[in-house]
Parts: sequence; structure tokens; C-alpha cells
Amino acid sequence: MQNNIPNPFEIMDFRLKNIETSLFRLIQIIDNKPTAIPPETQNEIIFLKDVCRLTNLAKATIYSKISKKEIPYHKTIGQKKVYFLRSEILQFIKNGNQIKRA
Repeated sequence: MQNNIPNPFEIMDFRLKNIETSLFRLIQIIDNKPTAIPPETQNEIIFLKDVCRLTNLAKATIYSKISKKEIPYHKTIGQKKVYFLRSEILQFIKNGNQIKRA
């Protein structure tokens, strides 16, 4: 049986990366430089609230897009919680909120 308890070190690492990203953005704003996302956070795992913030879409809209497979997302096996990769969401935004179908 798998242990579903999250690793506290992974949670701390995730939170530290978010703090670093926020500080980077604040420094960019203070210096009046265009904001850019540091390369090390491109494949960062993000969650629904982060996607809402990045896309300016409501939670209900994101869930609707998930159900219609209109937004890239990932789901852990045996759990209901979804997560996203920052790079995929940024590409989704760049494409005008459209997933390119093969």
C-alpha cells in the first residue's frame, strides 16, 4: 500500500522556490525591468490557485476547461487533486488559451 503522506522536504522545497520566484519578480519591478520567469522555475509544479492567477480565469472556468480537456493538466494516480506545469500553462497562455491538437 502506498503512503499518501506528502514528503515535508518536497513541500518546503516547493515553497522556497515560490518565495525565490516572488522575490525575483519584486526585484524586477523595483528595478523597472521587464519581468521574466527564471529558467529554473519553467517546469515548476503549480496548483489551481496559481493557474487562476496566471490566466486571470476563475476556478470554475479552469475546472470546466479541465473537463473539456482544453487546458494542460496532470493528476496523481488515485487522487483527485490536479496539478499543472508552469511551462505548459505559459504555453497555453501564449497560444491564446488554446491547446494545439496533433
